[in-house]
Amino acid sequence: SLTIMEGEGNGSLTVTGSHGIQIQNYNGEAALNILDVDVAVKSSRCGVRMQTGADSTASVTVNGGSLTASGDTGDYFGGIYFHFGYGNDSGTSKVNVGNNALVDAREGGINTRSSTSQIKGNGIVFDGSEGTVYGNVTLQKNLTIKSGQSLTLADGASLSAGGKNLIVDGGTVDENIKNSLGNSVKYTPAITTTTLPNGTEGTGYSATLAADGTTPITWSIASGSLPAGLTLNTNTGTISGTPTAEGTFQFTVKATNGYGEGDSKEFSLTVV
Repeated sequence: SLTIMEGEGNGSLTVTGSHGIQIQNYNGEAALNILDVDVAVKSSRCGVRMQTGADSTASVTVNGGSLTASGDTGDYFGGIYFHFGYGNDSGTSKVNVGNNALVDAREGGINTRSSTSQIKGNGIVFDGSEGTVYGNVTLQKNLTIKSGQSLTLADGASLSAGGKNLIVDGGTVDENIKNSLGNSVKYTPAITTTTLPNGTEGTGYSATLAADGTTPITWSIASGSLPAGLTLNTNTGTISGTPTAEGTFQFTVKATNGYGEGDSKEFSLTVV
């Protein structure tokens, strides 16, 4: 077994390697315990690898703090990987969360070769792209749900903001979570404008970009340039002015609001 616990002050640990953390016991049980520490494991194979004897129990427990485990996908890999015996034997795999802990295996998932698999407690667990809230949880830090990812409530579970934000950056969130968190759910901008109208040299021009997301949204030119004579209002997203030269101009607009990385889109504007 291995226990990683907080010392003096706020604890954190970063681990790298082909197997970031590996706990092996061919004759019995294996356990990883993380207590009030933020542990980040980055691996090209298994982030956390738990191997025990056949018909034994392997457990990962995070009580307070967090475990972010990144690994490769595949039969013998994963963000967290449980293996029993020397071949394809069976056993019991357990992931336990407590004290609002976060287990984040979005890169690699939780891969278990067990006959019995359990996830329970009071915290949030991401198995690949799917996140689940277990028990009555209060956010300890801002949590971002990106594109292709989801967060749902287990039966009887609840999620409170605790003064933090749940940031939806292209992912999906359970309607019950949205309702309970209210204004603490923040949405990264997504630009909805698809095209811009053409302009005419020497004639006034105005077009306003639009985006979904939590306001206020700030607009900027990320690359390229507007036609001479036109400017972008960073607060409203309005492109206006009087073009002074004809031609076709390509540029990339970015929308940000402080939640997530924002959204960028390339546009083409022709002045005749």
